[in-house]
Amino acid sequence: IYINSKSIEKNISILNYVEISDYTYFDNKKIQLTGGINLINGQFELQNSLFKNSYAEDAINLVNSKFKITNLKISNTSSDAVDIDFGKGKIINSNFEKILGDAIDLSGSEVTIKNILAKDVADKAISVGEKSFLTINQLNISSSRIGIASKDSSKVEGKKIKIFDCGLYDFAVYKKKSY
Repeated sequence: IYINSKSIEKNISILNYVEISDYTYFDNKKIQLTGGINLINGQFELQNSLFKNSYAEDAINLVNSKFKITNLKISNTSSDAVDIDFGKGKIINSNFEKILGDAIDLSGSEVTIKNILAKDVADKAISVGEKSFLTINQLNISSSRIGIASKDSSKVEGKKIKIFDCGLYDFAVYKKKSY
């Protein structure tokens, strides 16, 4: 799925009660995108939906968009679950399970997450990079390689965070890129 609204302030695209499984990256011979679901340059609401068995680099990729995600479940991905580049929005009441990359990956974004469960994540449950700002309220992470990683001038604030059984670190803060 590829939605490029080119009108971030005027229109809103809503996906409600969507169930998608066994999918890969977007390729229509003219455009190749890394995400299975690509939401670009717009306002998006994603509600009450299930995405499973993604073989794309990102199960859902939001770019330069405003968004509100509620009651989302993503399971069995071969890489990242939700990748947000230069986005602003909220992820609420959502579950991420059996993720082979990052559950939530932020770059240059301003995001609030509330009541999130991340379980069995092979890389980072929450990756916050490239000058992103993340606010957390109620986050449960279990069996992740790294719980929360903040890198490259990003900021993370949170409360009611539970992290256990991480393979490497519960929290990591580091410089990965030159700025």
